[in-house]
Amino acid sequence: MKLGNVDKGINIIKDRLCRKRVLLVIDNVDDVEQLQALVGGFDWFGPGSRIIITTRDKHLLTAHEIGLTYEVKKLNHIESLQLFSWNAFKRSEPKDTYLDISNRAVCYAEGLPLALTILGSDLCGRSIHQWESALDKYKRTPNRKVQDILRISFDGLEENEKEIFLYIACFFKGEIMEYTSKALRACDLHPVIGIAVLVDKSLINLDEKGVLSMHDLIQDMGKEIVRQESPMDPGKRSRLWYYEDVLQVLSDGTGTDKIQGIMLSLPEKQEVQLKTQDLKKMRNLRMLIIRNADFFGGHVSLPNNLRLLDWEEYPSTFLPSDFHPEKIVMLELRRSHITLDKLFKNYANMTSLNLSSCESLQNIPDVSGIPNLEQIILEDCTSLVEIHETLGSLDKLVYLGVERCTELKKLPSVLNLPSLSCIALNGCSQLENFPYLLGKMENLRIIEAEETAIKELPSSLANFSNLEV
Repeated sequence: MKLGNVDKGINIIKDRLCRKRVLLVIDNVDDVEQLQALVGGFDWFGPGSRIIITTRDKHLLTAHEIGLTYEVKKLNHIESLQLFSWNAFKRSEPKDTYLDISNRAVCYAEGLPLALTILGSDLCGRSIHQWESALDKYKRTPNRKVQDILRISFDGLEENEKEIFLYIACFFKGEIMEYTSKALRACDLHPVIGIAVLVDKSLINLDEKGVLSMHDLIQDMGKEIVRQESPMDPGKRSRLWYYEDVLQVLSDGTGTDKIQGIMLSLPEKQEVQLKTQDLKKMRNLRMLIIRNADFFGGHVSLPNNLRLLDWEEYPSTFLPSDFHPEKIVMLELRRSHITLDKLFKNYANMTSLNLSSCESLQNIPDVSGIPNLEQIILEDCTSLVEIHETLGSLDKLVYLGVERCTELKKLPSVLNLPSLSCIALNGCSQLENFPYLLGKMENLRIIEAEETAIKELPSSLANFSNLEV
């Protein structure tokens, strides 16, 4: 039947079905206008009607005010093995000689019916040796048929959500929401709405502890999208996360301005040589995350476009003199050799500073050059003695954490921090005086000062009715 236009079709549906009890199944909806045209109101159908809608986007159901929803769960191992076996062996269980390799294939699919069906069909009739070769290949290059179907949801995303998805797939799966959101904002993305969209589309999950996760095959899909940017030359991809690719690019000096993010996380600690200009020539590098690596090779230059520098055990006592930090937003140098002999200059965009467990750090210099700092973490800096007075007047500072700084003797004498919510001083055993609180600090909720030498707190604290000490 040709209806001519949507409005005519709507009138026909309402006129012909309004007094009939119907069972209507609308599959694979990807636009709210489809629902408005096919099931615009409850009065379109007769009493007792049942309407079933399937979609990859939970928000479409919310936007159409559909209150009763069901999220399809992954298959358990027994169910997965049975579905896989029907496709691989045309029976409900594997052949005895294929049991172990079948379990490996099922674990790879991780309860996803689509993957179980495709893998079973592709491996049907092949030898165990061929099965092992295929599954080994999928570790680096995912099954194309599975990826093509999973990619449908990715292709329907807007640019902001695509970028966020790729960053999470490559760098932030298993990371907490707070850290990830800060990193994404640092790269001029919009994580609040972006992550919500990805959750609605079931591309990522966010648990009750605020940890981001995603199905392994969906993560593989994201990584494969990046790998396909330059299959043979990792130095021309936008993101590098596989440690062998990163080491190859650094060793060969093949990094280019295509690279926006690098994460080097070695399975075992090892020495890595880094030449002076290896990172500097990656002019568009925004994220640099390094963990479990010992670098040698002398002075290293950093690209000035960096927004996130997360370098555990940073090898030098200072940041490069030719590094211009105007764009840096997050500076994470845990367990580093940094000493901060110079005051902070031109860090106007930095919001987070984490120098925890930097045992060579003796003082925090003038921080007036970081006016937008929201968080400073100095936990377990066991040589830290003094924090400069300027820290006491940072308008945006929300969290001040200096726990277990056992040599700390002096905080700023006055705190005028209107945004401050929490001060953590636990374990600062030589700290005797608590700063005087000046001005309206109505956001202050928590002061933690156990195992310190502080004998009394300022009398002005009595004015803070919501304070927990």
